[in-house]
Amino acid sequence: MYQNYIFDLYGTLVDIHTNEKKAYLWKKMSLFFGMKGAAYEPKELRMAYETKIKEIGRASCRERV
Repeated sequence: MYQNYIFDLYGTLVDIHTNEKKAYLWKKMSLFFGMKGAAYEPKELRMAYETKIKEIGRASCRERV
């Protein structure tokens, strides 16, 4: 019996692109998170995501200095 393991390292096997400007993405993501107990409206989720990305970017810049 074979046991195979496939993993992706830095997008070498699977290259996933999302269009974060599409309302459809945020609607589906808010539904998904809602099923997991985190209720967000699509716009609220997008704003929370964008805020977090900015925080990460600022922290990354501070670490480089």
